[in-house]
Parts: sequence; C-alpha cells; structure tokens
Amino acid sequence: MNYKEYIQNLRKLTMSDACLLLNGDIIPNLKQYVSLLDNIKFEDGSYHAFYGEVKKIITSFLYYYTVTMDDMIIKADKYSHDTNKNDLLSLAKQTINIHECDQISFGKDFLPVQSPIEKQTYDEIQEKYNVFMNDIFLLRDVIEKLDKKEKVDNFALEHFKISVVMTSNVFKYTHDYISMMLGNRLPEIQVSLEEILLRMRNNQRSIESASSDNVNKLLNQLYDRNKEHLMLSRQFKMCSVEYAEVSRAIEVIREKIENSKYDIPLSRLSEEVAYWEERLREFHQIADGLRKLKTEQTVLTKQEQIYQSMQTTELPGSKYQCWINMSENLKQRKEEVNRAINEAAKALITFFCVRGSDRIFYTGDVGPYYLDEYNHQVYFFDSGMGVYHFNCHGEFKEINFPKTYDKEKYYFDENGRYVKDENGKKVYRCAPCTSSYNLAKDGLLIKVTKDCGHSEAINRKCKLTIKNPTDIEILPTSDEMDIKGKK
Repeated sequence: MNYKEYIQNLRKLTMSDACLLLNGDIIPNLKQYVSLLDNIKFEDGSYHAFYGEVKKIITSFLYYYTVTMDDMIIKADKYSHDTNKNDLLSLAKQTINIHECDQISFGKDFLPVQSPIEKQTYDEIQEKYNVFMNDIFLLRDVIEKLDKKEKVDNFALEHFKISVVMTSNVFKYTHDYISMMLGNRLPEIQVSLEEILLRMRNNQRSIESASSDNVNKLLNQLYDRNKEHLMLSRQFKMCSVEYAEVSRAIEVIREKIENSKYDIPLSRLSEEVAYWEERLREFHQIADGLRKLKTEQTVLTKQEQIYQSMQTTELPGSKYQCWINMSENLKQRKEEVNRAINEAAKALITFFCVRGSDRIFYTGDVGPYYLDEYNHQVYFFDSGMGVYHFNCHGEFKEINFPKTYDKEKYYFDENGRYVKDENGKKVYRCAPCTSSYNLAKDGLLIKVTKDCGHSEAINRKCKLTIKNPTDIEILPTSDEMDIKGKK
C-alpha cells in the first residue's frame, strides 16, 4: 500500500458517518506522522540514527493517539450531559470548515492522477464528498430545529457516540498502516540495530584489551615486588623501613588488581552491550515470523498468477467444481496470511514504544515538563516530537537521549563516556544533556561547558531552573492514635 492509497482510505473513513468533530482536525497530524516515517533517511555513515528516528516518531504518534482519544471521550461525555443548541451549532460550523479543508488537502496530495484507476478513485471520493457534505448540512438543519432542552440532550447523548467511534477508527487505521510501513523496512531497522551493537562491542573489546594489558603490567610489578620482598626477608640484617615500603607497595598493587575487576566505565559499557543485544534479539523474534509470513504471501501471489494465466476448457462437472474450489482456497488462504501479517506487524510498534520509566509530568509557565534522572526539567512539545532544555539565558536547547533518540555516536574508555567532536577530539559527558569535559595532561577532567556560574554557586540571574524533588518533605500517612489511653 502506497501513500495515495493511505490518504484515500483515510478520507473515506472520515466521511463514513456524518457526525460532529470534537477534537478539531486530526488528519494533518496523522499524515505528518506517516510522511515523517516515510522520509527517514537511511544513508551510509548514519545507519545508527535510523532506529532512534523511528522510535521518536512512533512514541510521539502513540502519545498523540492516547491523549487525543482521552480528550475526545472527556468532551463527548461533557457534551452528552451538559450542552446547548449554540454549542452544537458551533461544532457543526467547525466540522464543515474542517471537511472543506481536508478535501482541498486531499486534492493537493492525490493529484495529479497517474492512471485511469486513480482517476476513477478521485472521482468516487469527490462524489462521496458531495453526498457527505449534503448530509452534514442536513445534520446542521436538524440541530437548528431542536427547540427544547430535552431534544438537545437526547440528540447529544446518541450522536457523540458516533463521533468517538469514527475518530477511533481513523486512529486504528493509521496505526495499522504505520505498522505495515515498519514491516516493509525490516532490513533498515536490523542494520541500524546491528550498527549500534557492533560499535558497542568493538568499544567493549578495546576497553577489555586495555584493561587486560594493564592487569598484566600490574602482575609483572607484583612478581618483581614479591621477589624483592623475598630477598629482603632472607637478609641477615633486614632493613625494616625498606621491608615496610615493599610490603606496602605489594598491598597497593594487589588492591589495584582487585579494583580492576570492578571498572565502572567497563561495567556501564557491558550494560549497554547487554541492552542492545536484548533489543536485537527481540527484533529478530518479531522479524523472523514476519518474514516467514511474507514469504508465504509471495508464494501465494505467484500461485494465483499461475492459476489466472491458465485457460480452462470445457471440463466435466466434478473437475470444474474442483477448479472453482482451488480459486476459493487461494483467495481464502491469501486473506488469512494478510491478516496474520497485519497482526504480526503491530508487534513492531510495541517493540519501538516499549514502556520505560514512569514520568511525573508537571506544568510550568512555559509548558509541560518532567524531570529526568539528572533532575533537569525536560520540556516536550508536539506530543514529544520536540524535547528541550532551558539554558542559562532562558533559551530552548533541543536535546536527545541515548536510548530513545540515538543520533550521536558515543563510546567509553577508562575515563568514562565520550563523544568525538568535529576534529575527532574526545569530549567526555555522561549523557547528551550534561556538561562536557576535556581530559587534561595531568589526567584530570576539565569542564568546558560554559554556564553563568550556577554549577559553582547559586546565581539569582540564571534563568535555568532545576527542580529538586526533595524540596517538599513527604511523610508517610498514618491514622490518628490516642496516646493518652482510655480514661
């Protein structure tokens, strides 16, 4: 199914029932999600970013789906129990304007036609639109004739159920179409995941190799110190100071060897590798089943073509009936496989939007936000398509996250997590939204991120606000108790 088929089916769904729209025009947003997903670039050097781009769009779509339907149900309940004639007429006017705009937008997207079938489809939708708009005008006339509050209430109680069902069907169809789009891009998703995992594994091997070399050096040093310790212990007149220094050096070396088992950057990198290995394994579970179904679909299509190409001559009754049964069996099996593919493809959406940590959402003067694991206020707009921080000057700065929107290539070494700048130099930061550091010659990390000084002391002029969840004292609830006892 291509984009033109999607928008024509979407247009038909929106005109399936003449009803009042409660949530404004959702069609442009749905088409935008489909277009964004269809236009994701898969280019050499940026394969790793494909997974993050898809995840961002899918997560935003499902958030928009949930919020819109929740708001739709709330409004439908409100209008069903508390409305008046003027409110209904206002909704009717809004609905007429929305459908007129949607039809114009459909024409821009669908035209020019490329085949006689497309011409026929466009004419059918235009004819359906004319009939549908006539029904909408009749619906408006019905509302204008409601002369009693009881009639208005009865109309609203029955009518807005239709609005909710129609909107739900539009979202479900888009959800199914997006899942099929993901099913058609299995190779790109797999390559993107493998690219990320390969980078992590190579990084892990390099760190493990460096760690192993360091341990070998420590073992050699320990061997030399043990020999020196043995020689000192066998001397007739042993120098206690020198003996103590060697003993202390042995303890330090042993402590370093023991601590090398708990290397923090290597442990974190191992967790990253395990995470991406699990993601790739889960993807293969979905993709393998989907590929088998698509293979069967291809075989059935070829069999159907062969069947249709064969010319039947006059056959006896039983053979002719067998010929008819073959056609019905092929058609039935093909429908079953198509349904199975649609259901299997839905698992890809679940794969991309698997639930993570719960977020508590707040509302500030600027907009909605939540607190990340670094206590930063993260503002989100357009159902999560735009995620921002405030800088010290009160300006928005777009951010991305390593496991949900993996655009940048990040690595680990003995000093922690780092990325490479345009000159190939290592810049250390524990997450994309945190401060940046350079490694000095003495082995210390020097902060290079410029701020107004809020990281060293409280700066009243700084426009960056950091909410501390512990500002409010939270005490456990308890029942009142009579500590004096009964009199």
